[in-house]
Amino acid sequence: MCLSIPGKILSIKDQMATIDISGSQYQAGTHLVENAKVGDLVLIHSGFIIQMLTPEEAEETREILREILKNDETSKK
Repeated sequence: MCLSIPGKILSIKDQMATIDISGSQYQAGTHLVENAKVGDLVLIHSGFIIQMLTPEEAEETREILREILKNDETSKK
């Protein structure tokens, strides 16, 4: 199972984007998506942007991840 957290493109140079995910920066190729630009919200996997997201999709994904983490912490008690 793969899990990808939404991130924001900070910069792009030569088809490589710098992505901010929760304060950490990652490098990802833009080869698999069209028209990626600074400020876009994206999902990355294995070093590539795999999907562009709307702000609503990004927030929905973050909320699902928060719920998963909350349930996981509850189950450990």
